[in-house]
Amino acid sequence: MRLTRDRARLEARTYPVLWECPETLGRLVRTGGFGLLLNRMPPEGLAARFIDSVGVEDRSGGRSAAEVLARQWRCGRVAVLAGPRGDPRSERRVEGFLQVLPGAVVVHARSWEREAGLRVAGKVLEAAPDGIFCVNDRLAQALWEAAAGQGRAGLRVIGFDNAPVAEELGLTTIAIPWEEFVEEVAVRIGRRLDGDNGTARQVNLVPRILYR
Repeated sequence: MRLTRDRARLEARTYPVLWECPETLGRLVRTGGFGLLLNRMPPEGLAARFIDSVGVEDRSGGRSAAEVLARQWRCGRVAVLAGPRGDPRSERRVEGFLQVLPGAVVVHARSWEREAGLRVAGKVLEAAPDGIFCVNDRLAQALWEAAAGQGRAGLRVIGFDNAPVAEELGLTTIAIPWEEFVEEVAVRIGRRLDGDNGTARQVNLVPRILYR
């Protein structure tokens, strides 16, 4: 009987793929349908039975950034430009960083966007750091612009994601392995649409440091 119910979930050949859609995810959890969540872990408990996910080991990425700043670049005073308070991705990246450098100054932007970073970049620079970790590349862009406006030179900055702006700026970043990410997404979609009604799978890929 359970297998029959699970097959019925896929009869319509629909398999929502969600990125930053909390309301849609909530509806999917309530109805018990299969779905794929990108860059975020599904809720725990019974709901996790049907929600696949493909994401990134954010905590490991944050830790890698700290190790580079402290052990390779020998930065003595470090700071973090974090994303919004309560955002799971930002919190995991900061947590990983603080595992290595617990004394780092942490400043939160209200969003992940450059404009939000510009509003608080001055607070980061007030700490007079020689090494800064930004939890994404758009915030790193804001930090660089603010530093340039103050005539600050020699700052060591690491971003996260490997977005196009990182290459434009020549920014060292914690790079999400996008090719592997897309491959995992395609495999999961294909299997579900082919009728796979097995238990949900959560895949987290380990990012790598990309020096520029």
